[in-house]
Formats: sequence, structure tokens, C-alpha cells
Amino acid sequence: MSDAEVLGAWWRSMVDHARQATTVRALWFGLVELAEAEGARWHLYVGGCREFDREDDSCDWAAEPAWWPEERYLFLAGLNDPAGNGAEAMLAHAADMVRSLAPEQSWPGLLEGVAVGFDDGDFVLTWTA
Repeated sequence: MSDAEVLGAWWRSMVDHARQATTVRALWFGLVELAEAEGARWHLYVGGCREFDREDDSCDWAAEPAWWPEERYLFLAGLNDPAGNGAEAMLAHAADMVRSLAPEQSWPGLLEGVAVGFDDGDFVLTWTA
């Protein structure tokens, strides 16, 4: 299965569990390296936030998620390929994947923004209302 197919199936399951997440105004797709039996590998995760501020260069609005699904972490093989090319390449790849997913179209409520980034700061806004 391709990364796009894995991402799409995972996202559909996230949306199914998000019906009660009525306070979410923005989605944060984070990049995190997790230790596993195979070694440390990069994963994508999602959280929903009560607030969104497109002018916030620090992305502080994403720090306290209101929606934090249990199965939020997803391993995508393609994230680990650009990792060897540096953080910018990985962030660009992840942002492209999230843009192609278009979560703003399938989310069950009204969103104001979607972002992808590393928890320590670098991020990209992939969609704003």
C-alpha cells in the first residue's frame, strides 16, 4: 500500500472518531521521531485545537490540543526517506501529503486552519479559511 493510501485510510478512521470534537477550529499534523523495535522512525500525528492564529509565528495555538485521538500516530515510510535530506525536505514532503489529503474538506466541523510541523517550531500552514 502506498503512503497516500495508508494516510487516506488512517484519516478516514480519525474523522469517524472526531464527530464529537465540536470545539476543534484547527488541525495540527505533527512530525515526531518515535522509538520502536525497528529503531527510531519518523511518524505523523494529528491533534485538534480550539484556537487558530494564522499570524502566530510560534504556532502556540497548537500546544494544547482539544482533540487528541488514541490512534493519532501514523508511520509513513516516505517520511523517513526525506529525513536523510534534512528537516526542510521532510517538512515539505509531509506538507504535500497533508495538502493532498485535504483534511479541511472531510472534517465534520468548521475549521479555520491546518498546519504541519515539528513540535519544536518549524511548521507550514497548509490551509486557512
